[in-house]
Amino acid sequence: MPTNQPVIRARWPDRVFPNEDAKFDAVVTEVQRLQALGRPVLIGTRSVERSEKLSRRLTEASVEHQVLNARLHEQEAKIVAQAGQKGKVTIATNMAGRGTDISRRVR
Repeated sequence: MPTNQPVIRARWPDRVFPNEDAKFDAVVTEVQRLQALGRPVLIGTRSVERSEKLSRRLTEASVEHQVLNARLHEQEAKIVAQAGQKGKVTIATNMAGRGTDISRRVR
């Protein structure tokens, strides 16, 4: 069945990296590029450990970001409320933000 709007999604080629460090280097470079354009960035990770490792890499590269990884329960609603704003970078794990009420803005 055809879509009611033309598809604007761009299909990029797959990228393969020799190890996790090389992949994280590429992620940091891409985040810096997108942040310079003012684009919000959401990075999904599968574990708390990987989210923290990527956070360290972004910190070393002087990239301001927030980590949503189910360890800072009391700050999750504030982080979720800010995600998606111009230039904001958020790292999130699969379990992060569960139970967070996103219908109210946190100021």
